[in-house]
Amino acid sequence: MRKYMILASVLAALTGCDKDTSDSADTGYTGYTGHDTVTDSGTADDTGGVDDTGGVDDTATTPPDDTGETGQTGETGETGHTGETGDTGDTGAKIIDVASELTRSGGCSDISLYAYSSDDTLLLNFATDEELLIQAHEGGGAPTVHTFSAPDAGLRRFELLVGVALSYPMCNDVSIPDTVIEDTYLAVSGTVTLTVTPDGKPKAWDHSGDAEATFTDVLFENGAGDQLHISELTISERVGWLPG
Repeated sequence: MRKYMILASVLAALTGCDKDTSDSADTGYTGYTGHDTVTDSGTADDTGGVDDTGGVDDTATTPPDDTGETGQTGETGETGHTGETGDTGDTGAKIIDVASELTRSGGCSDISLYAYSSDDTLLLNFATDEELLIQAHEGGGAPTVHTFSAPDAGLRRFELLVGVALSYPMCNDVSIPDTVIEDTYLAVSGTVTLTVTPDGKPKAWDHSGDAEATFTDVLFENGAGDQLHISELTISERVGWLPG
């Protein structure tokens, strides 16, 4: 009898404990509050119950977004080579055009022509190697045209002289001691167009006629490499007569 009484007491005690626990835990449905992440402090999850482990709810924790490793930045291409600066060329002294200085002229023989400056310190000396005036007379008296390119073997002289009293000895058989030649510039490029026009009947000592020479873009150079230039110049003179 005592055994049964003890058993009944134990059952009654057990029944009372279950009832108390159920009453205290039933807090009712509080509504959907969204997917709250449960922390390790035991905060209620979205089901309204208490996580019985007191830790993080594995099903509610938002997993970290695996964005993968950041790609390597592309290498910057090499900078292209800067082009080399072009050669600026020779910056030497400007070549002087002396055409405008040769304002006076003369001529004689077959064929010699010259032009000189007003102060007689610069002179252009031009002479052909062949007797072109005689050829024109013998050819019937018609004008003839000849072209020379410097330097040309068909010319006896083609030069610029620099000095003092340079025109005195030209077409003259008398010596002039005052003439001084300080420098000589030889023609190295350029052209000369020479027109020869005979007149009358030739004589043994006189094959007279007219000569017109046009000098175009002629460059002269001395022994030191200095240069002078004649852009364009025309000389027209009576020729064929002999000095004396």
